[in-house]
Parts: sequence; C-alpha cells; structure tokens
Amino acid sequence: MTDEVRLNIFADYSQFYLEDGHYVHSDLPRLWNEQSSADMIAAAPGVVAVGTARNFDVPVTVRILDSEPEEDSDRWDHVAEASLALPSGELLISGPADWPDAERLVIEPSDYRVRVYYARLENVAANGIDGDDFYEVVLWPGAEEPLRVLKRSEWSIKRL
Repeated sequence: MTDEVRLNIFADYSQFYLEDGHYVHSDLPRLWNEQSSADMIAAAPGVVAVGTARNFDVPVTVRILDSEPEEDSDRWDHVAEASLALPSGELLISGPADWPDAERLVIEPSDYRVRVYYARLENVAANGIDGDDFYEVVLWPGAEEPLRVLKRSEWSIKRL
C-alpha cells in the first residue's frame, strides 16, 4: 500500500508539523534548540516538527507505506528520522499559522517512523524566501526509536 499526497505548505518560521489529530500542542516552538535546528527535525509526543530552508511556501510530498522504504539517500541533501504516535489515526500536516486549515489524512492508528528527505537546500536565496527546495515525508508503521540524522547536508552544517 502506498498513499501519497502533494502539498504546498506555508512554512512560517521555516518549519511545518506532522501531528496526531487529537493531540493538543501548546508550545511547539520549544521543540527547537541549536541541535534540533541543525538536525532540521524535532519531536515530542504526538508531533514531529520539520525544519525548512525557506520561510515561505514549500512543496511537500507525504507518502504512507506499509514498511520501511529502501535506502535512497544519494539523491537527497539531508535525511532525518523521528517517531510519531498516531493513536487517533488522523495525521495533521501544517505550517505554524495553518493549523485550523491543516491537511488531514486518515490512516491506520499506530506508531510510525517518519523519514524526511530534504532537497535543493543550497538553492535557497539569502532572503530565505526564494528557492526551489522541496521535501518528501515518508511514514511507515514502526516502534518508537530515537531521532536520528541519516545524512547531514552541508547547508545544515553551516547552521551549527
């Protein structure tokens, strides 16, 4: 099984979120610190925050798979993983300002691994608005594991 949705998300403050639909997060900005900013990913119960190179609309593809995808990091600038519990079976995908209008996907209630692929990070202008970066998010059922960076981009290293 593969479900896929293509979105254009307003990544206000250079981030977007994947959240359980019934989990209320009151202080998502606290997820970010120097390390998570460099990793371009942060997680807390019921939420994964994805850092972006632009503080503007970014294209995001979300794919739901039955099992872990094959290793494919060669074509990506940066690859990171986190865990996300979705007990409600409702996955919300939104930027910080878009929560009321978040894209909502109904999927099997479960614990998931979330792998985020980042591309063309170096092509973002210094103004943080113009660029052709894009993001692919892949979820599959999996036990909770620590957050990890599978491939670190030169762009993210500059942020350290």
